[in-house]
Amino acid sequence: ANDNNTVFYTSKNAITLLGEKIWRHKLGSSKPDEMLYHEKDNTFYNGVYRSKSGEFIIIYHSNTLVNDYQILNANDPDGKFKKLYDIKLPMNIAAIGYLYILKIFFIVELFSLVFKELII
Repeated sequence: ANDNNTVFYTSKNAITLLGEKIWRHKLGSSKPDEMLYHEKDNTFYNGVYRSKSGEFIIIYHSNTLVNDYQILNANDPDGKFKKLYDIKLPMNIAAIGYLYILKIFFIVELFSLVFKELII
C-alpha cells in the first residue's frame, strides 16, 4: 500500500496450489495477519495486486465463467475492499461498460458458431 507499511499477499491451497486466501500484514506489528478473503471453491484463481497507477489494491477472483474484483484505495490500507459491481458509476460510464460486455459476449458467441461450422 502507499503507506509503505502494509503488505497484501496470497496463501495457497495445499492440494490445488491455487491462491485461496488474501491477507493484510502490517510491517513491524506483533498482531497476527488479517485474513481479508477466503475462497472455498477450488475452481477459482485468486490473487491481489496493485494497479498500474498505484492508486488501488485489487483482489481478483476468476474461473472459466466468472471474473470478480474487489478494490481498495491504496492510500487507505486499513479500509474495507469494495466489490467492483457495488461501486456506483455515472450512468454513462456504466452504460458503456454494459455495452462493452454485451459486445464481448456477442463476439464470443459468433466465434463459437463459426468455429462449430468449421469443425463439422
